[in-house]
Amino acid sequence: MNFLLAGSETTSFSLSWVIVNLNRYPDVLAKLRAEFREKLPGLMTGEIDAPTTCGVKMKHVSSFKFVSFIAGPRQCIGMRFALLQMRIAIAVLFSRFDLKTVEDPFEITYDIAFTLPVEGPLNVSVRDRAPQCEIA
Repeated sequence: MNFLLAGSETTSFSLSWVIVNLNRYPDVLAKLRAEFREKLPGLMTGEIDAPTTCGVKMKHVSSFKFVSFIAGPRQCIGMRFALLQMRIAIAVLFSRFDLKTVEDPFEITYDIAFTLPVEGPLNVSVRDRAPQCEIA
């Protein structure tokens, strides 16, 4: 149970900052949604056909850049799980919903803590992006 709950705080804080920053930079959100439509069309229809990564070049990023996960022999064992959790949450949330911060996203700041949570509550309005069906 510890493995499943250990990263919940850092994951939720990270997702909060994703919401804030995608509200700050709508052009990045538009590119993200375009990539979802192109690469993950099943998110819209509920059908997923997972593509392979054969022939894809991945950019190498040093493990030491992610302070929350550390690096080396004492690296967080839940790192890959937490990153996968965030990728799935971001893909599902932003492909299916419009998430708008109630406050101006540039006015939102962080609390002084090791994990830098959003200061105070993060109020977000949520609107379904799915096309509405008309009943004849």
